[in-house]
Amino acid sequence: MSEYKMIVLDLDGTLTNRNKEITPKTKETLMKAQEQGKIVVLASGRPTYGVMPLAEELHLEDYGGYILSFNGGIIMNCKTKEVVFSRQIPAESNGKIIDLAQEHNVSILTYENRTLLTNRPEDQYVQLESRINTLKIIPMTIEELKAHVTFSVPKFLMTDDGDYLAMVEPKVKAALGKILVSTALTRFSWRFCQRGSIRPSL
Repeated sequence: MSEYKMIVLDLDGTLTNRNKEITPKTKETLMKAQEQGKIVVLASGRPTYGVMPLAEELHLEDYGGYILSFNGGIIMNCKTKEVVFSRQIPAESNGKIIDLAQEHNVSILTYENRTLLTNRPEDQYVQLESRINTLKIIPMTIEELKAHVTFSVPKFLMTDDGDYLAMVEPKVKAALGKILVSTALTRFSWRFCQRGSIRPSL
């Protein structure tokens, strides 16, 4: 391992097991690597606050590790808490994305600090995103979302039945043009990121 200076890890199924836990053996190996001067980077599509508990468990703050969150939209130095890279969706695009959710009658969510902003708090995939990342859900109407989300965000998610999302995919991609990237996150959700973001697998 001595030839490597940095270890970049995806989370689910790589760093963590099926219970989304770091096994003792994995933790021991990564702690030894950090003690030898290796930098550990946790890379995920999760929001930064959703990755922090794992970063804290591995003591990344003590060893100068990094969190690469939001599919590469944000990279944070755990020791200094400095955001060393940020590529977010331009604020002027937010209304268009939110309007697409209303037009196609799907759930939409985005992030603000430790909260999820969504038009459908009861949606099972919104609930799952909240639970995995320990983020509070803030319900809003479509109009409230448009009025509130006037700042740049790293990512939007749209969720619905997989077959329906597949049907509306061409319309959504055509409406977004070349500025934003829309990709399938799971069969039941689509993510929208600024073009040029790094997009590690989840």
